[in-house]
Amino acid sequence: MKHLVLIGGGHAHLAVLSALAKQQTTPLHLTLITPQIQQTYSGMLPGWLAGHYRLDECQINLPPLLTAAQGQLLLDQVTHLDATQQVLTTATGRNIHYDLLSINIGSETALMSNQETAAIPITPIRPLDGFINSWPSILKAAQQPPYRLAVLGGGAAGVELALAIQYAFQQQAPQATVHLLASSLLADHARSVQQRVRDRLLQAGVNLYLSRAKLQGEQLILADDEPLEVDHVIAATGAKAADWLASSGLSLDQQGYIAVNAYHQSCSHPNIFAAGDICSRIEPQFGRSGVHAVYAGKLLAENLPAFSKHQPLKQYQPKQRSLYLLATGPKQAIASWGAWSAEGAWVWRWKNHIDQKFMRQYRLTAPTLNTSEQLS
Repeated sequence: MKHLVLIGGGHAHLAVLSALAKQQTTPLHLTLITPQIQQTYSGMLPGWLAGHYRLDECQINLPPLLTAAQGQLLLDQVTHLDATQQVLTTATGRNIHYDLLSINIGSETALMSNQETAAIPITPIRPLDGFINSWPSILKAAQQPPYRLAVLGGGAAGVELALAIQYAFQQQAPQATVHLLASSLLADHARSVQQRVRDRLLQAGVNLYLSRAKLQGEQLILADDEPLEVDHVIAATGAKAADWLASSGLSLDQQGYIAVNAYHQSCSHPNIFAAGDICSRIEPQFGRSGVHAVYAGKLLAENLPAFSKHQPLKQYQPKQRSLYLLATGPKQAIASWGAWSAEGAWVWRWKNHIDQKFMRQYRLTAPTLNTSEQLS
């Protein structure tokens, strides 16, 4: 039986596990390697910050999915991959051989160059578990005025974080201040969406600075050399690929992401697949988004077993535009689809319906899975 290894428990691999669980016989020996026993759904994270969800409502337990798929769960992290020898190494020193490999670990946060020497505490949004663990202490510190928090990043993640945190502060730390710093605001969205977001930021009391910034001591220095004193920085800035990919032997794009074809198959190693933020489609190019990861997951669920059986693979053709539903703090949201946009409580209900539907399909109850300790 061929050994299929899944690295990461991201959105795409949830679909793979679900599909394998529905098969009466498992054609593959399955191992999932991930550092966490739960997968946090990023789409509901702003709602958790704002207090609309409990944390457990935003998380998917992986053991029941592995049990249903007759697979092994290995709580570990990959630190090296030799794509030619078909072996990977983990943080605990395991060497794991595979026949078929799929990678869905997302991206990491690209921090400022002098972040290590900064006097200001900096919390990257990714990995999500690190940010989640830091949030209670941030919220507690914010209750001691004056407290000034800066969110770096003008993409959807930065906007949703700033608005969710401001809403949380209004409930529990009303004297705390939130700044949003970005060189541009939602550059990939229509002007109507950008204006709606500007209005919501202003209405919520978030201070928007459309400027690049650098760290200097206990200050952020804006592009016009204006100093901005802050107590904590949350980085929702640009993404970067995992460092261990550079020595893997895989074909990568210029930014270090795995280059894949229309089957989400490595351009250099056909027995390796990838989905989500960790990969890059050479043609056609499209932005990194959880939307694509979900759709690509359905593709992987078919292509991984098909490849093992030497059957034809299916292609993923991304749509020209995707629907984005941006949470804005209270139970309201902004919808963005091409040039069209809308907002209100009804958009929040729409978003909540989609998110809850996504979560329900992966909430299984099953006997506790014993994590694998015998791989070599």
